[in-house]
Amino acid sequence: MAPHADAEVFYFGASGSWLGVTIADIDDERASELGLHEITGAEIQAVLPESPAEKAGLKKGDVILSFQDTAVKGVAQLTRLVKETPAGRLVRLDVFRDGSTQTMEVEIEKGRAAHNIHRIVREFEIPDIEIPDFEVPDFDIDIEIPHMLTNIFSMHGTVLLGVSVESLNGQLAEFFGVEGENGVLVRSVKEESAAAEAGVRAGDVILQIDDEGIDGPGELRRALRERRGQDVDITVMRERRERTLTATLPEESASDSEHWWEWTSAPDEETERLHEETDRIRSMQHQLRGEQRRLRDLERQMRRQNDAMRRAHDRFERARERHRSRKLSPGSVVAI
Repeated sequence: MAPHADAEVFYFGASGSWLGVTIADIDDERASELGLHEITGAEIQAVLPESPAEKAGLKKGDVILSFQDTAVKGVAQLTRLVKETPAGRLVRLDVFRDGSTQTMEVEIEKGRAAHNIHRIVREFEIPDIEIPDFEVPDFDIDIEIPHMLTNIFSMHGTVLLGVSVESLNGQLAEFFGVEGENGVLVRSVKEESAAAEAGVRAGDVILQIDDEGIDGPGELRRALRERRGQDVDITVMRERRERTLTATLPEESASDSEHWWEWTSAPDEETERLHEETDRIRSMQHQLRGEQRRLRDLERQMRRQNDAMRRAHDRFERARERHRSRKLSPGSVVAI
């Protein structure tokens, strides 16, 4: 029931008399839109509920042309006429509506307390908003592990079985049909080794040694060392199906091909420390890649929010420009 939010409004509480409308002056453009033949009268912008105007049937968009046979030239004159009319007086209004003029009678009432206070609503100013761009910098999280150390990590401990293995990340685990990230992927199998004789193949995922779950290369090495010289059941995932193979582990590691003896003869404590360190580094790589993905997702969300804020800001700017282009003066919309 109030005038448009981007209008510059002056509410004037009439002393004692009340019609119950907000009105605005007519300009050339508005007169043409309404079909008026001359620029005169005051247009009703809103009709307040339970007001004299509502009871008389006045509507938003009506143009009051005369008040008690006095031609209305604009808002200021009609405001004065209402103010000077005693409450309870029945007055005639000539009203232009839908291209024709009709006469209506309105009983002026005593103004309500809520309308007897002076209230000014000034121009709605929208501050300039600076929206910074958000961007996640690129960074390299690939950690290069020296080739010699890789040989040590892949061979020591697992030489009892005769395999080289690596940890499973999320995508590899999904590809091989393994739940979570349990197990280790067999990268290669040494010829004539315990693994080869048991039927272990490159591409198998070792899930268990006997009934002990294997969570990584370190767990596999420890489980094999504890079972030197024993027959062990190896549970593997192959072509997304589990199967159990039996291998006989030697008492000592093989030493007859391609430098394996160099690493198996190293002190267990030192080589195990190197194994644990590389497992830790690979785990950090996996965590960093996951964090990088999370940051990329956050960047996309921030960009979407940034774009939404810019669109909202643009809408505010257009609304402000429309308001400024109207060049309304104080008092252009008045409540009486």
